[in-house]
Amino acid sequence: MIYWIALFAVEFILFYLYNKSHSIKRKQKILWCIIFCLVYFSGFRDGLGMDYTGYQQLCERQSFIDKALFLSEPLTLGLQAFCYNTFFSAVIYFVISSFLVCALSLITYSKFENFTLAAFVFVFFTDIYLSSMNIVSQFAAGGIILIGYYPYIKDNSKKNLYIAIGSVFLGMFIHLSSIFMLIPLAFKRSKNSSTDILIWILLIVASFFIPIDLLFKIPFVGNIIEYLDYTNYTSYNVSGISKLSTTNIYMHLLLIPFILKYNAIKKRKDADEYIYLIKMYAIYLIMYNFSTGNLTITYRLACFFVLFIPLLLAKLPNIVGKSVAYFLIVFPMLILLSFRLATGDRLTVPTRILPIESIVDQYYNPYQNPDADF
Repeated sequence: MIYWIALFAVEFILFYLYNKSHSIKRKQKILWCIIFCLVYFSGFRDGLGMDYTGYQQLCERQSFIDKALFLSEPLTLGLQAFCYNTFFSAVIYFVISSFLVCALSLITYSKFENFTLAAFVFVFFTDIYLSSMNIVSQFAAGGIILIGYYPYIKDNSKKNLYIAIGSVFLGMFIHLSSIFMLIPLAFKRSKNSSTDILIWILLIVASFFIPIDLLFKIPFVGNIIEYLDYTNYTSYNVSGISKLSTTNIYMHLLLIPFILKYNAIKKRKDADEYIYLIKMYAIYLIMYNFSTGNLTITYRLACFFVLFIPLLLAKLPNIVGKSVAYFLIVFPMLILLSFRLATGDRLTVPTRILPIESIVDQYYNPYQNPDADF
């Protein structure tokens, strides 16, 4: 527990210093200090995360090379092959993955208004930073997609659209499920009418009750799920209402101010940016409601959309005022985080203190895989 308290305390101080600084150069230095602390803690963690052991075995102990699969996710499997055939341990894999999600996400947030509030949500909301230690590759791909989406969120020109598409394909080199992020690109050009937002509200409500296997019946989506062999993540055929939790309820409530102020938002100069982020938030809620456990496909796909949530919540002060916005975001998220840290046994695993003890694989045998050609 002491490691987590120290990390979050340091992050809080850095957020304060960033907010009080008026020098661009100093803000950049503080930004990289924030990134360094997050990457150090998650990158050099020891055994923390439901996928940790699996990735560790792929990098250090097992001959896993599949040429066809390597061509589909070359960045992920290439890095694992590098760890397997050198004296570097799996820690290198976790450090690089952590850097991609933390650095690229926070750099993106720094380009929008109210960076400190967006960064706070990224670090303290339990479904982002903490979850990135569970779903490693998809969050790493999500960081690349988020920064690629940045110019498209600001301006949906063809040039920016191509940049966003390029980031999705680059994300596929890390995890094939990134292909789903081609679908939300179409929502930026849709009409922003009151009927449009009503449809999204109805979809959110309906997602509580619709069984997850409905995804297989949606054209294109079902084909992708089958192609990615994600059927293993749909073993539970129940409605999302059974997974209603305090966090889930809270995240739905945070969307209400944006819905109530929707007509006022449409009159803003940056209305397209607001409304697009509202849609991304709605998709996250729908995915989360669909999910029935950590190993369902929608829970894993939601990690792409959850990275956009800080961008929208950072705009909440413009809607309800700064004091109300901070009250709605800061205190509830601190309470939810404290509760999870106090009750989650898997979160109390200590992180490594000296990185040099972890970078080199002490069990490395240069003859462990003589037939490897990577």
